[in-house]
Amino acid sequence: MNKVFVAGGLVCSAFYSVAGSAAETVSKDLETVVVTGIVMSEASTLNVDPKRLRQPAPAHDGGEYLKQLPGFSLIRKGGSGGDPTFRGMAGSRLSIVNDDGMLLGGCSSRMDPPTAYITPQNYDRVIVVKGPQSVQYLPSAATVRFERDHTEALDPGLHGVAGVSLGSFGKQEMNLDAQYASTDYYARFRGSQGSADNYRDGDGNLINSHYDRQSFNTEVGYRGETNQLIMSVTQSMGEAAYADRGMDGVRFDRRQWQLRWMSELPLAMQNSLDVSIQQADIDHVMDNYSLRSFVPNAMRPEPAAMNPTRETTSARAVLSLEPSQGMAWRIGVDGSENQHANRMSMKQYSMPYESKPLLDDGRFEQRAAFVEMDWQIGERWWWFNGVRQDAWTVEDQRKMLMPSPMQMMPNPGVGEIREDDLNSGFSRVEYRASDLQVYLGYGRASRFPDYWELLGKARTTPMGTSSFYAESETLSQWDAGVMTQGDSWQVSLSAYTGRVDDFLLLSAEQPMQPEVVSNIEARLWGGELGGEWRPFEKLALRGSVSVSRGSNVTDQSYLPQVAPNEMRLSAEYQMQQWTLGGMWRGVAAQERFALNQGNIVALDKGPSAGFSTVSINASRKWQQLSLDIGVDNLFDKTYQEFLSTSGATIVGFDTLPRVPEPGRSVWANVRYTF
Repeated sequence: MNKVFVAGGLVCSAFYSVAGSAAETVSKDLETVVVTGIVMSEASTLNVDPKRLRQPAPAHDGGEYLKQLPGFSLIRKGGSGGDPTFRGMAGSRLSIVNDDGMLLGGCSSRMDPPTAYITPQNYDRVIVVKGPQSVQYLPSAATVRFERDHTEALDPGLHGVAGVSLGSFGKQEMNLDAQYASTDYYARFRGSQGSADNYRDGDGNLINSHYDRQSFNTEVGYRGETNQLIMSVTQSMGEAAYADRGMDGVRFDRRQWQLRWMSELPLAMQNSLDVSIQQADIDHVMDNYSLRSFVPNAMRPEPAAMNPTRETTSARAVLSLEPSQGMAWRIGVDGSENQHANRMSMKQYSMPYESKPLLDDGRFEQRAAFVEMDWQIGERWWWFNGVRQDAWTVEDQRKMLMPSPMQMMPNPGVGEIREDDLNSGFSRVEYRASDLQVYLGYGRASRFPDYWELLGKARTTPMGTSSFYAESETLSQWDAGVMTQGDSWQVSLSAYTGRVDDFLLLSAEQPMQPEVVSNIEARLWGGELGGEWRPFEKLALRGSVSVSRGSNVTDQSYLPQVAPNEMRLSAEYQMQQWTLGGMWRGVAAQERFALNQGNIVALDKGPSAGFSTVSINASRKWQQLSLDIGVDNLFDKTYQEFLSTSGATIVGFDTLPRVPEPGRSVWANVRYTF
């Protein structure tokens, strides 16, 4: 298998199509119901519909959804709350945008990445910008936008879609998206509820992984001829058990509101103004007794609990201008403020955390201005450019540090303030024809360290001082790609190579002590290769290969937390009223690792074995009703992803080297459109 991956290792991208009528020619004969591929809408950008089922089993949070896209992987910790990675980049190296606003978790141990609060079915599209090829959001190795459609035409009356999913290991998912509209006004409600029991791996080992979550969004809006005003409120709740640590997440509460105004200004050129402000409050609780058995001992006679919170306020304004045909400008500003706080108890029975005050431990402020320009410089040539400047201010508010579970000490740096100004930008050239698209781009993304790198878990530098002054890192990357197709086929390949100056590397150098944060120089390269062939009207064959590589130039070693090579092959056949499909996924062994080094989510724990799995599905549609059924991991294999975290010692469960993936899983989904 490794030889196959090496042969495809210099190219990237899966299931792209060239924009225009030629793309429609390939796909109109056979509608994909359960999605096993992905189509790229434009250079370096994926645009997918999260309401359409994807295999493996329908995703219950944002991380589970993203891992099904080529180039993405998931750092598994249990049944939910996994951290997505893209091309070996994780944490704040991925900019997760929630309906044009910022959403940050609160847990210092990353129980709640931003995607843990996102229910994919409650959004209308997911847009992924690969590489530093946009400056409209925080600089990163990739931008993932979960968006709701506020501009679609209003259909008067009540309409929507409702769905129910049932699956192995007690999995249940219910979703409702309903909208009522009049001529100028509308109201829309989106709700979801999901739960699952502990799953078993292919060997029958029970994994501490159950979860229960709910999410509700209410949106009201006015749409005039030149103005649109929208207000939305979102609330989500949940709990989740984890197989890789000594605590579970017993509360994941989010309350979020957004106000958005879109307008056309009275200018002599085509234009639009988009202004939004939103606030998100995260209230998270983790403990070691509510969702698992607690056994007291001499060191810990009582259970422990922790309650981190985060309040984030963000705003942005973007003015889009088209001064002439073939030229467009986007001029914008954005900013955010977030306050992190925490309280905890190591003796929850006698001194519960609820009786203690929340203590602020870190405050972040960010302001930015950006400009993007699109310019058609010939019949088939386009030039895209963008520049951005971010100004950051952060205050260390930690009065005490906790370098180990049983040790507390005063923070000598309490009250210190750090400021930094960072510049980012990109430039990309594209050639566009009806059946061919070629692009080459260069981007620079300067990323300020996040809460977990600066303040989380009392981490230090190699000199033994606080990591509060760790340097910002800068990614400089080339992206290139080709997309071409004929009447019954499409093939795409793209590649990237980059350098990261002052890459923030975490290392566990001593047991039970905080990780050390170092700035190193890193190199990246890789990509994805993809294609689709429809030999006749009712059959579609698809395939993709994903490759990521990283090296630590400073220490002459591998860059940690980089997923191994991966291949996917799928087929789909339409037979009368049914559509039948299947997917084979193969992952190579990973021998390139950096022991006890990684990022804010996880550290490398050694090599991993290769594996392959098979999944199948079938679908049928009636007028307003659709049925989808499937089996994931058909042959009930036991396997672990390289990025999965180490198993913890939990009463009633076996301790495993890595958290394994679920065994054979059967699922069914019913959707009704009204």
